[in-house]
Amino acid sequence: MQSRPSLILHHYHIILSMLLINFLAALLLPIAAQEPARKREDTSRLQAAHRETVGHRRSLEGDDKRETVTLDSYLEEDAGYDVLPGHTGQCRMHGMIMFNGAVWSPRSCVTCICRHGRIACDTIKCEHSRCQSGLAQDTHCCATCGNTGPDDTDSATDPSREAQKEQKPIEETDSREDEGEHVQQRKLWEERRREEEMKGERIKADERTDENKKSEEEWSLNEKEQRRLEMEENRKEDQERRREDEERRRVEQRIKDEEQKRRNEERKKYEDELRRLEEEVQTRWELEQKRKIEAQQRQAEQRRKQEEEQMRRYLEKEILARQQEEEQEAEEEKRRRCLQHGCSYTSSTTETVEGLHPDLEEPFFFAPPQARQPFYQLEGDQVSLPSGCSLLINTLRCTGLNLKVLPLLQAKHLKHLYINENDITTVPPHIFDGLPNLEWMDLSRNLITTRHVAPAVFQNLTFLRRLYLDDNQLTQIPHPLPASLEEIRINNNRLEVLDADSFQGLSHLVALELKNNRLSESTITPGAFSPLMALTFLRLELNYFRLIPFDLPQSLEELFLDGNQIEEIKDGAISPASMLGTLQLRNNSLKDEAISQNALLALKNLESLDLSHNPLKHVPSYLPVVLRHLVLTHNQIERIPGFVFAHMKPGLQYLYLSFNQIGNSGVDPSSLFGTGHSLHELFLDYNKLQSVPLGLTSLKSIKVIAMNDNRISTIPDNAFCNDMDPEDSSLISLHLENNYIERREIPHTAFSCIKSLSSVILRPQKPIPKPDEHDQC
Repeated sequence: MQSRPSLILHHYHIILSMLLINFLAALLLPIAAQEPARKREDTSRLQAAHRETVGHRRSLEGDDKRETVTLDSYLEEDAGYDVLPGHTGQCRMHGMIMFNGAVWSPRSCVTCICRHGRIACDTIKCEHSRCQSGLAQDTHCCATCGNTGPDDTDSATDPSREAQKEQKPIEETDSREDEGEHVQQRKLWEERRREEEMKGERIKADERTDENKKSEEEWSLNEKEQRRLEMEENRKEDQERRREDEERRRVEQRIKDEEQKRRNEERKKYEDELRRLEEEVQTRWELEQKRKIEAQQRQAEQRRKQEEEQMRRYLEKEILARQQEEEQEAEEEKRRRCLQHGCSYTSSTTETVEGLHPDLEEPFFFAPPQARQPFYQLEGDQVSLPSGCSLLINTLRCTGLNLKVLPLLQAKHLKHLYINENDITTVPPHIFDGLPNLEWMDLSRNLITTRHVAPAVFQNLTFLRRLYLDDNQLTQIPHPLPASLEEIRINNNRLEVLDADSFQGLSHLVALELKNNRLSESTITPGAFSPLMALTFLRLELNYFRLIPFDLPQSLEELFLDGNQIEEIKDGAISPASMLGTLQLRNNSLKDEAISQNALLALKNLESLDLSHNPLKHVPSYLPVVLRHLVLTHNQIERIPGFVFAHMKPGLQYLYLSFNQIGNSGVDPSSLFGTGHSLHELFLDYNKLQSVPLGLTSLKSIKVIAMNDNRISTIPDNAFCNDMDPEDSSLISLHLENNYIERREIPHTAFSCIKSLSSVILRPQKPIPKPDEHDQC
């Protein structure tokens, strides 16, 4: 049990503590009352700084740079703040898009704003006052004083607090009465502080609302200004685009005008050139006519001189004959007188007769007794030739001199002999013995007959390569002939037969011409052509063949059978001539069903086929694979079957179908299938076409198209040019004249792909007939 003085001391300490607590509470309450006012001052200062920043930003809005603005009181807090590319007026913060005027706080005490793509941030500095109860946790940015009562505040400064804590268990019962009063006072103080904080928060919320409204208004104004600027820019772009379009139209119109001018100049140049060519042709024709007249006059003068020369020769011969008769009579009278008087008589002409050439002593082979060959020695310096002959180096030409007999020549160096266009009827024996090196002999256009040609008269000419016997009266080929022959011409004679001996030994013969004779398949002996192992060229036109001759040489490359009476081509008829490359069967009687399927298809090397002037009605099928040149003019063809050329490789190049009966129904795109990259020339002139056939745009290699003299009245836009194909056409000549085309109605793009419009020939055109006239056509 304590003593009384200790109790008095204890009560004294309690009273002293209560007085100290009351003093501290009286000192702390004004400071707590000043705290809301200080916070309001800080808030007002932050708003003033923010307004100053906004005003500074407005002063920088005219700047074109797009970067984060950092003022003296603003610091860029994070490198993640950047301008969103391609979107003026927007910002990006850690992947989030902030619109113009947006304000946010990335962390405590930091406020940022986005203005026209630039980010500015401000850090709020807190001024901490001394709190009696210490600092509590921060609720927004800056820390505030703690909520403890006077005991808590005093514990930080009063050193006797520790002693009181030690004595607390002893004095616990005495202080319980005072705790209720302290708790009530602390609650009142906390309620007052919360009210101040709520009031401050409301003020801040109102300020943020006002700031957001101002930012939204500014953003709206900026957005309108930006929209106005964009509209102005779009208007300028539209005006610029319209100006560019107008300029481009002017340039295009100028180019079109220049192109039209160039085309007019080219057309005028073409017409001038055509006029010049016509004048030149007319001038040449006049000069040619003048030359012909002069040549006829020269020929007439030459004939007159020849007639005078012949008359002079005739008179000389008559005078010489009379002199000889007179001399003979005088000699006979002298001999008679000498015999009467008994004297011896020696003829003065003996030596002369004995000195004649041995050939002149022999009679002519099949020649009249009075005919004798004149002899000419050409080896010496003195050369004596028939009148009118010319000798040049190793060529002797006696053309058109009306010679009756062949001259007997002795000339080892002579290689070419021309005695054509004379009146020679006989070729006597040994007449060419003096010409051992002769290579070329022309005896055409004479009157030589088979009966008056000596046997083996040509055999000794071992170097003879060409023998021309055209336009004579031979009924058989002279034989034997020299093995050196390479070319024989016996055209326009009367040959009736070819037997096994006709070409015996002629293994080097290359060309044989037997045109316009009387040969037929029945007059040719089987095997007649067998000796001709090197023959490549054979002409049998204008004979009487009804079938193609059999047993043709395998080496044959060109065969001409024009102007016969051939009616059919059988299988295997031409196949022995496996190397045949050219076959002409013009002016015969061939029909569609008379050509066997394999007759032409079997010719693996045939490249050129001429079947013009026959009664064919369709383009023949089963044509040779390598055929390139096909002539079917002057037939009765009405249709080109589809895919008839599809099997050919590399493809048909020239197709001539002029003067037929082809209409639009006879040609379709499949008719020319297989010729798209090979056909160069297509002739469809003088037919019955009423419009341009389809499928011509697929012909990529075509150079010439002739469709003149038809019934064409319209030209479609895509007849010759394909809009889907940007390349120019390969056409260099297009004939459309003499149709019913109205040039003004031709589409302007019909010939746009043709390089030169001068290649298109449209003039003249026929007048459009009336319906009844067209039906009659």
